[in-house]
Amino acid sequence: MSTSAGWEWGPIVGRILAEFGATVIRVESETRPDPLRTMPPFKDNKPGLNRSVFYTGPNCNKRSLALDLNNPKAREVARSSSPGATSWESRSARES
Repeated sequence: MSTSAGWEWGPIVGRILAEFGATVIRVESETRPDPLRTMPPFKDNKPGLNRSVFYTGPNCNKRSLALDLNNPKAREVARSSSPGATSWESRSARES
């Protein structure tokens, strides 16, 4: 389970694990999307939240959820979506 934001080793390690068959679920803030989503270059030079090469590169082959983790129900959704998770990677946007 990955909740990291920004450019660091977490997203890259998560991609490698996903490429080797692990189910990697990326949890992102509903209110503060990953800043990498807004960085060029963009596919076909058209800006958009799901078009940044810097975002899509390290996040390939992952499942994702956008949740407000301040909400207890959202935290339960995150936990229930990963019943067999052996580790959680977390870095809040405030730490970046």
